[in-house]
Amino acid sequence: MAASADTAAGYRCPRGDKIFGIVSVATLLRAPHMIAPFRGGRVLAVTGVAGDAQTYYFGAAAGGVWKSRDGGAHWNPVFDKQAVASIGSIAVAPSNPNILYVGTGEGCLRGDISYSDGVYRSNDGGKTWQNLGLRDTRHIPKVLLDPRNPEVVLVAAPGHAVAPNAERGVFRSADGGIMPPAGLRREHSQSLVRHSR
Repeated sequence: MAASADTAAGYRCPRGDKIFGIVSVATLLRAPHMIAPFRGGRVLAVTGVAGDAQTYYFGAAAGGVWKSRDGGAHWNPVFDKQAVASIGSIAVAPSNPNILYVGTGEGCLRGDISYSDGVYRSNDGGKTWQNLGLRDTRHIPKVLLDPRNPEVVLVAAPGHAVAPNAERGVFRSADGGIMPPAGLRREHSQSLVRHSR
């Protein structure tokens, strides 16, 4: 007896829908809209705004930062005026959702990877951006903010994917700028420190 199309795949959703890839075909047909802009590529940075179920951001591995103000029904690019497009991390300040930090350069190290030029900050919900430095880190997979003070920032940067470089490590700032890690040679630290004020 030949296997039916229902059992050939061997996977079922809890409701019994057939699985096609990760999402079932029946679920796709019932979906009222896509949850992100129609685009190809990888997305590693996704965040929302605490207390606001309608505002979300995502950063594409090679497509910039996008923002939704209606729960994901519509998305607008907010990073297009920058010279870089590879995004590794996005952090929204819990104490002030207008303050965003973006770590550029995807952090998923692999054979086909996009690099970038440091950390950016926006004080107006993504309308304008300022580069804070760490330009030679190339890949920033994580930016963390103090929940009470958006000026306290931690940045994880593995550095160049295939070669050694001085700008790598965990960076900390208490004033919204990016500071070099302990032990970094002084001649390198002078080029790293850049304040957002």
